[in-house]
Amino acid sequence: MESICSITPIECSQIKKGHHIIIHSRPTKVVDMSISKTGKHGHMKVNVTGIDILTKKKLDFMGPGHMTIMEFSPIRKEYNLALMEDNTLICTDKNGAETYVNIDQESKIYEEIKTEFDNGKSLVIVVITAPIMVSPEKYVDESAVDSFKEDRE
Repeated sequence: MESICSITPIECSQIKKGHHIIIHSRPTKVVDMSISKTGKHGHMKVNVTGIDILTKKKLDFMGPGHMTIMEFSPIRKEYNLALMEDNTLICTDKNGAETYVNIDQESKIYEEIKTEFDNGKSLVIVVITAPIMVSPEKYVDESAVDSFKEDRE
């Protein structure tokens, strides 16, 4: 399966904070970056620190400024939580179609969602979808619960 996210090449020297790029095959949001001046070999170096948007783990990258990496646009969707079964959230979209979302039962967000849901609150789950690089030029999508909020409707 190919990615449904928009993926485009970008030169490392053009990366800015807030951009979404692929670092070490993972979808990453840039939280810090610096560019060093050209050295004796004539190439500037780019240092990028990012957070994997699916796992929330920190990733670092250093490379030449002229190197091309991939930038992408993540997809965010909201679903109404209908039921929780083990590590699966059973949700519905605004058209009533059912969707199954896997979630790590050991995660902090799982505990927060479970507590609120068990207290009878109606919740909206925000799911983010981003590309994972499985080989050069081949990407597959992976989704994760990004956040949640109480349904006010």
